[in-house]
Amino acid sequence: MVDVLKRLTVTRPIGYKHSTIDLIGKIAYENYFIFCFTREPAEWYRSYFQYRVGKWGYWETHNLWHPCWEIDPHCASDDFEDFARKVMAKKGYLKRLYQRYTEVESLKTDFIGNTANLRKDLAVVLRKLDITFQPYVLERLPKVNACQSPLKIPDDLRQEINENES
Repeated sequence: MVDVLKRLTVTRPIGYKHSTIDLIGKIAYENYFIFCFTREPAEWYRSYFQYRVGKWGYWETHNLWHPCWEIDPHCASDDFEDFARKVMAKKGYLKRLYQRYTEVESLKTDFIGNTANLRKDLAVVLRKLDITFQPYVLERLPKVNACQSPLKIPDDLRQEINENES
């Protein structure tokens, strides 16, 4: 998605890779259409776990701050269910994380899409920005950064995670 936006020249970097609304401030945001995409909580847990498993003690030295420091390494585990239960014990961790990107005091994003509907929701953003695009081009875009063998989450654990984060 970032590559698509760069090609359409509709984005301008503000802050750094993990900057949240509160880190950047109102002045940077007040004249822009702000949008973001979130994941279903269980899918975020799965994705983050698969990204971090086996490297819980490693962080890039150039990062001054990372949005997941609240759970790293406190929730570290090489077992997904154990990891998920440790994160759930933090009661609404992911919801709080998402809020740091979507709303702080009087600052709010204008549109929150979902990665499960990424192409459709990106089309909504492009229309709101009055940017010309071909819908079939979005439909044909390959997935980027997709896990080759996603972990299967048992239905009962998926439901528990999603309820914990609602």
